[in-house]
Amino acid sequence: MKKILIVKLSAIGDIVHTLPCLAALRMSFPDEFIGWVVEDLSAPLLENHPQLNELYVIPKRQIRKKRLRGYVSHVLPLLQEIRRKQFDVAIDFQGLTKSGVIAWRSGAPLRIGFGDADGRELNRLFTTKHIIPFYSAKHVVERNLCLVRPLGIEEPKVEFVLQSSEDTRQYVRDFLEREGFSAAEKFVFLNPGAGWITKRWPAERFAELGVRIGKELHKRVLLNWGPGEQDMVELIAGLMKRDGVVPVIAPPTTLKQLLALLECCELFVGGDTGPMHMATALGVPVVGIFGGSDGERNGPYGARNVVIQQGEFACVPCWKTTCRLRGSEHLKCLHTISADMVLEHIQTVLSHTPKRRA
Repeated sequence: MKKILIVKLSAIGDIVHTLPCLAALRMSFPDEFIGWVVEDLSAPLLENHPQLNELYVIPKRQIRKKRLRGYVSHVLPLLQEIRRKQFDVAIDFQGLTKSGVIAWRSGAPLRIGFGDADGRELNRLFTTKHIIPFYSAKHVVERNLCLVRPLGIEEPKVEFVLQSSEDTRQYVRDFLEREGFSAAEKFVFLNPGAGWITKRWPAERFAELGVRIGKELHKRVLLNWGPGEQDMVELIAGLMKRDGVVPVIAPPTTLKQLLALLECCELFVGGDTGPMHMATALGVPVVGIFGGSDGERNGPYGARNVVIQQGEFACVPCWKTTCRLRGSEHLKCLHTISADMVLEHIQTVLSHTPKRRA
């Protein structure tokens, strides 16, 4: 029996982008052992995954607290456990030095990684087969799938397997019932937060959009938030209420509970974030608002989804976490996207989307 190790450590969106590779491997090798090395923040997405035999979790938060002692006490034993499994193949989708070291320490004789700019830092020193993705592979999902080609997997069906659990679905059902939703009622999911300021459309624009969704499309709006984003969401909710539309603010959620919440929505609107890619994986139609990152590479995967990005600016995409421009030029890639533009795309997506079953 072959043993295949996937190395993709983080972040949430990156984990989702690698799921089609897991699905392709499982489809081609139904009886083989497949393991995945991941960091703890993203691990819940992969826990009890039906296509995985083993999940190896690196406790990054513990390592940060204890530094060298954390590495010795947590990482070294995990690497030894992985090595004892005697993997035949390790596929490094992360492309960093630390992921390359994990692939190398696995002992797998065949270690596949990127041979272009996505093989960053010292990564290529630790992999044995370097793959340069096809020029036509523009999206990160398609680039990742190029790494399974050395195993004889060509042009696989792109499939995302991601699922919530019954207890998380019940948590969401209870919340929606408290908020007055009927059993089959859908809503528009607005996700204003993002890790980079260059990915965050202004809060005032989200408020304007939410009001127009409520008044013109006659749909209920749910505002989602993550760590450190609650004040922003409450600001948006206050602006919407002032203009006559009362949104619903999402409850605190784990990743699995967020999956269950996304399963209930009709449409997702937001920037380049983990929740956006989770929605895409679940088959929820997405309108993505992009600034500093590349919508062609990282946008919501699938023909019915839409990316809104002001590509006429020379600095787009900049891939910067902060904007180097000042004055009226500051974050112009996002500030020049109007609520009108986004609403028009929402209407187009909804008009071409089959009704989703409750």
